[in-house]
Amino acid sequence: MMLSAGYTAEQISRSDALHLASGGFGFIVTEILLEMFPCARILRLTDKEGKRFVHVYVSVDGQRIDIKGRRSLKDIQGDYPDDPSLEEEVDAATVREFFYKDYSEPQLAAARIVLRTHIQQNITRYALQPQITPD
Repeated sequence: MMLSAGYTAEQISRSDALHLASGGFGFIVTEILLEMFPCARILRLTDKEGKRFVHVYVSVDGQRIDIKGRRSLKDIQGDYPDDPSLEEEVDAATVREFFYKDYSEPQLAAARIVLRTHIQQNITRYALQPQITPD
């Protein structure tokens, strides 16, 4: 859902980060998280045909991370109760191809600032938890 596509760069710069991320700019969050975690895998929730991007996020060492921080698949899917979806890995080029055409460069720049600031101010939400494996 691209709620944010019609916003001006000024409106975006005054918007709440969670609203932006859930309104169409989640792919920017993914790009920022990839800068933080270069080894991350990009995942999306999609329909059974694999044509939609219900949500896009990263996984690092099996830990899923989006704008809300570290979360389980069940929690992420719970944000979309009316939208049954499957998780699948996707590459950065596919994400860019799907989303970038809907936004101008000023919109993207404004969203990056809001979302990066949110992540920096809430950095502990994005920290990885140690994985304990049984002996």
